[in-house]
Amino acid sequence: MLESVPFHPAVVHLVIGGYLLAFIFQAGAYWLDSKPLRHAACFTHFTATIAILIAALSGRMEQMRVLAEGKLGGEADILLNQHAILGYILILLFIMLLGWRIFRRGKYLREKKRSYISLMIVTAVILIYTSALGGKMVYQYGVGVQNLSSTQTESESP
Repeated sequence: MLESVPFHPAVVHLVIGGYLLAFIFQAGAYWLDSKPLRHAACFTHFTATIAILIAALSGRMEQMRVLAEGKLGGEADILLNQHAILGYILILLFIMLLGWRIFRRGKYLREKKRSYISLMIVTAVILIYTSALGGKMVYQYGVGVQNLSSTQTESESP
């Protein structure tokens, strides 16, 4: 039953929105020297980190399902592998940035703040590119999308 529920598409939006919101909060905290924005950035980053772990697990389950169907090939297969590898890299970056934030407890020297913001920007670019790959797989190649006519036929049969 749970195999038919598409968790990955729902969860990835929490990852993307949560991380980009954390980035906006962190940039605001950096330029405005705002403690409340720093706390908001930490909370949303923590939430996005939990969400990316769930997204990776559900994405891996979806990847195994799609590969088991054997309908993948060519560029779609390459995109799926790139998307998965970049997803794992993003997990490492999310955890590393969150660990850096927790370890430093919000106390950054000016130079360290720039390094942290720069790494957040790199992570955001990788996140957006990975999201674009996922979108291309779905909308251009139909990866993970069930055919409506075959779904109706299966549900109508006894």
